[in-house]
This record gives sequence, C-alpha cells and structure tokens, in this order.
Amino acid sequence: ENKMLTKIFFVSCLFTLGLTASTTSPSGLQGLNCKDCKLIANVVGSLFRSEGGINASTEYVRKPVCDAMPAELECEKNIGWFWRVLSTWIFSTEGWFAPKYFCMDVCPVTKTSDIETENEIDVDSESDKERRSGPSCKDCSQRLFANIAFMSHKDILDEAVDNLKKAKFCETYAETKDLEKCNKALEIVVPVGLTALSKSGDLWIEFTCEKDIKCSN
Repeated sequence: ENKMLTKIFFVSCLFTLGLTASTTSPSGLQGLNCKDCKLIANVVGSLFRSEGGINASTEYVRKPVCDAMPAELECEKNIGWFWRVLSTWIFSTEGWFAPKYFCMDVCPVTKTSDIETENEIDVDSESDKERRSGPSCKDCSQRLFANIAFMSHKDILDEAVDNLKKAKFCETYAETKDLEKCNKALEIVVPVGLTALSKSGDLWIEFTCEKDIKCSN
C-alpha cells in the first residue's frame, strides 16, 4: 500500500505539472478525436508496460545510461532491475501515456468542485464514420512523435528526478546502505534514459500505429 501511495504521488506531481505541454496539438491533428486519442494512449502505454516493452526499452537505454554512469554505480549490474522498476512508475496507468494527460487537448473535461474528470464518450452520439475507423496513421504518428519529444525537456526531467526522491523511490527499492548510490543513479538514469527514448520514435511509432493501433491511411 505504501508503495502504491508513493507511486501515485510521483505520477500526479510529475504529469500534472509537466505533460500538459506535451498535449498541445501540432498542426495537422485537427482530425484526432477523443476516442482515437485514448486508443493510442492506452495501446502504447500497455506496450511500454509489457514484458517485451520493458526488455526492449532496457536494452535501448543501456548504452547511453551506462556510458554516463560512474564505475562505482555498477551500471551493467544494476540497469536491468533499476530501469524495470522505474518503468513501472513512469509508464504506469497514471503515468506518461495516461489518456487524461496524453489527450488533454482533445478530450472534454468537466469540473466538479475542484476535481477535473474526463467526460465519458457517448458511443451512441458518435458518427458512423467515427465508430468504423480509427485514427489516421498521420495523426497517430504525429501525436506520438510530439509526445515523446517532451521526454528530453530539461524542466520535465528535473521535476521527474525531484519527485522520485520526494516519493522515496530509493527508500522503497534500495537497501539503506545503497541509498546514496541509488539517488545518484536516479540523477543519471532518468534524464539520460528518457532523453534516449525521446529519439526512439523512428524505430517503433509508425509500426505501432499500423500494427497495434490499426490506423487508417
């Protein structure tokens, strides 16, 4: 329960502050509706949280992270478990690809007192065209490229490291004798790893839009 509370603290602090900017719709996305945007967010989030996704991202970030890591932190020995745990936080269902952040600009929001919640989509009110077709491949890829570009923004990365420390990430997962090393590792793994992922889109975005999201040309 404590782990869950600290994880919720982390993702709420980071993503309500940092990712609102990443949902600004680039030119050419006027056709992306709320339903299609949520589909993209949910599919990609699930892929990043999957065993295959975590393994692939671990191998992708391994070299840049370990090249930046001092020898005493034993990167090759620790990057596997460290990135795996980080991924469960950063890409949780309330994390980077959560629809409420990823689709903030295209999904309507109602405000009840001080709590903002996404409106549920009324399927019956959707046009036949919207029900039959998913997002266009152009809209899907542009949305994802625009979103992951923010993984390299210094303000977001600094806030991510700060919030992981506030949420006691290292106290949760590292032994007491290794807390200092763990916090030093956070300061390297988060910015270097996410910056690397921000440049990874050419390897997976178009393929994912076509194969997993079933976009239309």
